Amino acid sequence: MKGELLNVARKGATRTGRAPGRRSIGRLALALAIAGAALPAWADGELKIGQSSVYSGPASSFSTIPRLHAAYMKMINETGGVGGKKLVFLSLDDAFTPAKAIENTRKLVEGENVALMFAHFGSSQGLAARKYMNTRKLPQLFVSSGAAAFGNYKEFPWTIGWQPTLVTEGKAIGSYIAQNLAGKKIGVLYENAEFGRDYVKGLKEALGPAATNIVRELTYESGDPTIDSQIITLKSAGAEVIVDVSTPKYTAQAIRKIHALNWQPPHFIYSASASIGAVIIPVGPEKAVGVMSATTYKDPNDPKWKDDPGLKRWVAFMEKYFPEGDRREIYNVIAYLQAETLHKTLEKCNGDFSPGNIMKQATNLDYQPDMLLPGIRVQTGPQDYYPIKKMSLTRFDGERFAPFGELVGE
Repeated sequence: MKGELLNVARKGATRTGRAPGRRSIGRLALALAIAGAALPAWADGELKIGQSSVYSGPASSFSTIPRLHAAYMKMINETGGVGGKKLVFLSLDDAFTPAKAIENTRKLVEGENVALMFAHFGSSQGLAARKYMNTRKLPQLFVSSGAAAFGNYKEFPWTIGWQPTLVTEGKAIGSYIAQNLAGKKIGVLYENAEFGRDYVKGLKEALGPAATNIVRELTYESGDPTIDSQIITLKSAGAEVIVDVSTPKYTAQAIRKIHALNWQPPHFIYSASASIGAVIIPVGPEKAVGVMSATTYKDPNDPKWKDDPGLKRWVAFMEKYFPEGDRREIYNVIAYLQAETLHKTLEKCNGDFSPGNIMKQATNLDYQPDMLLPGIRVQTGPQDYYPIKKMSLTRFDGERFAPFGELVGE
């Protein structure tokens, strides 16, 4: 039943009429649909939101993101809906594969008549669906990727990204290396995908002439069993600094292997992999001390935010609507912020959920979310499809990724 569409509003009946077991629902390799249980499945008072995301496969550690999205949609419905409508959230598992992502997108657009697609997860997955969504002239909102391609409003006006671009993040890391680690030999490892290439592009731009200090540049493929050989090669090449643009499974392997080699280079990791729950705890915090990354979010593990009103609202949401979620996990902050951005967009529609108006409101946002760092806002415009543009560098101190230095970015 993996990948099948569940409709909770139909009291658990699947599209084929089979009743799912408790274990199947618990795995969430299936789709989720969150709506008011008392409503008919496709009543006029409903607004259908589609999603293709990751519940299984090599990036399954990110699966808490669509699960929290579902919980947020439930909260919206229980607090009155949006514009007089309840939301039906239809989220399908693409197992982090582009082919499945476009298949899911077609199924939801053509079979379910969704009003929009929300938060495609991954650069390759979002890109796989982009041309289709723009041909159909339907909103593809807040793609869960830092690929700069999702800000190309001229060619793809129906697609908008969400998080800071990987070019921006790569520039932040490159600037730090150029200023603080000048002359050091650099080893680069990245996934052979859009997000990895964007990050390395920004890194080299910020390094400038110092990019000649990159002694080896290696890639891996999503689905590879291990990256141990790449780490060994970088050490053998004499790298004194490691820039590691990998997803959580491989980041954990890199931290573990670097420690096993008794090697202690400054180690920079991709922001989406700076996860306490998915990376640091499985590896062992003592192995990761000093690892650096970048962020835009308030870390719920950081005691400096314990009295922050925004954090308190997030904690209250987690307690009521997503109690199974790990409150140490930064992915649950990211997912909350993405869902909040969608909520703001739908509220601004004032009940007009035509594709053109949804896109108009998505590209006219300006607000301070609860869980972004002070000084970082969500801001979009008709010619600005990059909602978040600033970041802070972070360093793992044995308990948390602590921000340091000034905000970087536009």
